[in-house]
Amino acid sequence: MKFEVPAHKGSASPEIDPTVRETMELVVSGGNDNKETGTPSTMQRSLKAAHFGIFFLAASIIVFEIALTRVFAIMMWHHFTYMVVSIALLGFGAAGSILTARREVESEGSPFGSLSFYSAAYGLSVIFSFWFATRIQVDSLEIIQDPGNMISLLHFYIVIAAPMLLGGMAVGTLFTRLASHVNTLYFSDLVGSALGGGLSVFLLNQFGSTSTVMIAGFLGTVAAVFFASGRRARTVVASLIPVAMTGVIVVGFVGQGFAPLRIPAMNWQVPFAEGKDMRPFQDQPYDTLHSSTAEVEVTAEGLFKPLAGGDFGRIDHMKVMERLVCQDGAAPTVLFRDAAQLEKFPFLDDCQAGSAYVALNARGQQAPEVLVIGVGGGIDVMIALAQDARHVTAVEINKAMVDMVTDRFKNYIGGLFTDESLPYHDKIDLVQEEGRSFMRRSTKKYDVIQMSGVDSFTALSTGAYTLSESYLYTTNAVKEFYQHLHEGGIINYSRFLLPFPKKPRETLRLANIVLVALGELGVNDPASNVAILQGYNWASTMIKKGPFTETEILALKDFAAKEGFRGLVFDPLRANDQPWVHDLESN
Repeated sequence: MKFEVPAHKGSASPEIDPTVRETMELVVSGGNDNKETGTPSTMQRSLKAAHFGIFFLAASIIVFEIALTRVFAIMMWHHFTYMVVSIALLGFGAAGSILTARREVESEGSPFGSLSFYSAAYGLSVIFSFWFATRIQVDSLEIIQDPGNMISLLHFYIVIAAPMLLGGMAVGTLFTRLASHVNTLYFSDLVGSALGGGLSVFLLNQFGSTSTVMIAGFLGTVAAVFFASGRRARTVVASLIPVAMTGVIVVGFVGQGFAPLRIPAMNWQVPFAEGKDMRPFQDQPYDTLHSSTAEVEVTAEGLFKPLAGGDFGRIDHMKVMERLVCQDGAAPTVLFRDAAQLEKFPFLDDCQAGSAYVALNARGQQAPEVLVIGVGGGIDVMIALAQDARHVTAVEINKAMVDMVTDRFKNYIGGLFTDESLPYHDKIDLVQEEGRSFMRRSTKKYDVIQMSGVDSFTALSTGAYTLSESYLYTTNAVKEFYQHLHEGGIINYSRFLLPFPKKPRETLRLANIVLVALGELGVNDPASNVAILQGYNWASTMIKKGPFTETEILALKDFAAKEGFRGLVFDPLRANDQPWVHDLESN
């Protein structure tokens, strides 16, 4: 069959549209350097190679970027997590500048050799840049005081930007050289990115951040094979070498080795940032539970003072066998050995975080309905059960935390959440969900809504807490919780004071948020519904549905005096002209 292009009238040499000309040239070349041997079938093969290549490359880049958010959260603090976005923009921007300077748009011949090279180099650089990056120490807490940290941070940028540059070169070359097919190629790019985003969540939950980075590198080299298939057979053979290299590394990390092929188990530990609670334990054996929300680390058992999202008083002071638990190396909580045997822990009613129960008991209310947001190792649930709660609904966002108490360490804590033979088993419901999302769906009301140290210092999906506080500490959150209280019920936020460098800002800011929220709800004299009790380094901000009574305030003062706490630093019954008994500046 012969196709002819009709001549334009009055013209011996008709002009052809540039897009049509580019398509015709690619058909003729067939993705080969020798344009005389190309056929339409090779053209179709080349286009398929381009679509599959960009699909795997886009998936790899997204998986790599998301995995880096988890790596950065561990290596540095959560504020630096979204630095990955700026690094990606830097790498891709540099790639665009290089392609423009090289006038890539005017290049002739097949682009598939370059595409395969860039993708293979990208995949390998993902793995090796990660290896180098985990050996660069950046103390983000001292980044201003010690200029050396700025130099380390610059090195960090350069090392991580390298794979972004190579990935950007591949994507830019593809879209530039095959511009006539950019619509379908971009569709493949978007599909790959979307599936990569979903895949990254699965990989992080199953294998953790390090293994996910290795898989991202492997996917990049797979893209190189597809790009190579659009050129010559020997190019495909050459592209298999990086696939084999990254495949061995993936088997070593994900599969923990493969003896028949003599592939050893591999592990590159991501170091914890300076100042994180897990930093002293990073050279000691500890268990890791993977999660896309925050990695959970559990140390070996030891005899320590009890730890909770609050301060324990001097009554029943004792040490217990426990394991330290952190998320991304920070936000510590503990697992108590045999936690289900509440009688072993007489100090449960001596915790500043449980001050809401003191107020309830003072007015004679028994068997409260309790909601705990942020389960941790289960200490708030234990405190509620020790106070004879009628029912405890425990809500935890991190799947790894839920797995910790219901699977990996369920026997260590005596089946607190799982043992059906326990007398209070039917009193506990454990829900994996974000606290406010759960609250919006719930029609139930509570006597106590407890949140103790729920600041996880991790990178939330939207970037929350990188520049502002958690969603649990907003006026809208306070209003939602308040509307789910029984009359006389109490919301109890137990938070660290963070008195450095000048003021205890966390609790002060929370108190202001509470007063604004209650005012927006139309509460008359909002201050009468708020009481703040300070332990030592923590404080309970209690929000009651109704004014605090003298009986409740006296009980709180007596509780603080017996436990040796600082006491009420905001007393709603204090007259405006009455001097403060306690001075926050004196401690």
